[in-house]
Amino acid sequence: MLHEQGLLVDSYREPFECLCDSYGRFVLACQKCDDEDGMVTETDKGNAVQSPWVAIRKQMWEQIYKAATCFGLTPADLSGVRSVEKPTIEDGKKKFFGGAG
Repeated sequence: MLHEQGLLVDSYREPFECLCDSYGRFVLACQKCDDEDGMVTETDKGNAVQSPWVAIRKQMWEQIYKAATCFGLTPADLSGVRSVEKPTIEDGKKKFFGGAG
């Protein structure tokens, strides 16, 4: 869908891969937070503390949101993103034949 709209081209591959990677890590962190230990873990001394997965989940969500805005994946950011115009065959002919093609 992004490719069809001109928002995802080969040169944007790495940023999009980072978005996908962050999303995968976010899902993993959510699963860990939902496990039996949940969002709280116990220290060696028996104190209850926030699980490290909570912080990881938050960090991944921030990365996802930043990357999503670059691709116009939030309603607020869609208006600020321009698609990449793909040259058509006719555009190529005009370039070489001065519009006589």
